[in-house]
Amino acid sequence: MRSLIKRIGIAATVGAALLLVAAACSERESPLGRTAAEPGTIDREPLSFDVLQLNDYGDSPSRQIITAYATDEDPSLPQQPMPVLYLLHDWQGDALEFQGYNLQALLSDMYAKGEIGRMMVVTVDASNGLGGSFYRNAGTMGDYEDVLAATIDHVEKHTRAYTAGGRMARAISGHGMGGYGAFRFALDRPEMFGAVSSMSGPLSFGEQNSDFGIWGTLVPQVFTEIDIVPPDAEMSVYPRLAAARHTLRNTALFVAMSGAFSPHPLRSLDSLGML
Repeated sequence: MRSLIKRIGIAATVGAALLLVAAACSERESPLGRTAAEPGTIDREPLSFDVLQLNDYGDSPSRQIITAYATDEDPSLPQQPMPVLYLLHDWQGDALEFQGYNLQALLSDMYAKGEIGRMMVVTVDASNGLGGSFYRNAGTMGDYEDVLAATIDHVEKHTRAYTAGGRMARAISGHGMGGYGAFRFALDRPEMFGAVSSMSGPLSFGEQNSDFGIWGTLVPQVFTEIDIVPPDAEMSVYPRLAAARHTLRNTALFVAMSGAFSPHPLRSLDSLGML
């Protein structure tokens, strides 16, 4: 069921992105620094980001940028440029996450049926030592919001992106962590995108004792996982969080969000040396 829901969500998002651009586009030179992709295949490109140098967890500054195409032409050959959908992956995922749901096959099928026109779908690896960055600039993990901005800049300078179309040729979406990242990034830059959507993105903190949002659902689940009954003493909670983040999903997600949203590097607060 989850696979079907995500497939439907991706299809809807891709379809919405198609509506952003008119058919007439101008020719551009062949893209630089990329491996040519055959029609119906994805394009993989490593790119190094200076803003990820020397982060607390030693995460590599080199990241994969994955591009899928809806076209019957070889994207490396001279041809009309394409509108772009930037599709952001979930926590504990990476740039290949959407390939597990046959994104390229979905694009090819929709294009063959005339449901969409020529377009590109781009994602970048925003994983890290805590499972995911939430596409935020953070002292603990490095500046992943800047990574996303640099990815867009790179794609639009060196690929078949239809830059003449402005915001109406550019859309952004994501799943889970990526759904949050897409909404936050687009809200901060409304002039950049003609459409934004979120698939199961954590967009609300909610309220205590509610049945939605981070505070209403995730925090109680974490307390249950690590056997905490509030208000336990701080020093009894912290070691349990640090130990459980390696094995328990909700606790790991809670620690990752702490790293992404805290204004302080986690290690500067880690007096016990557990993170």
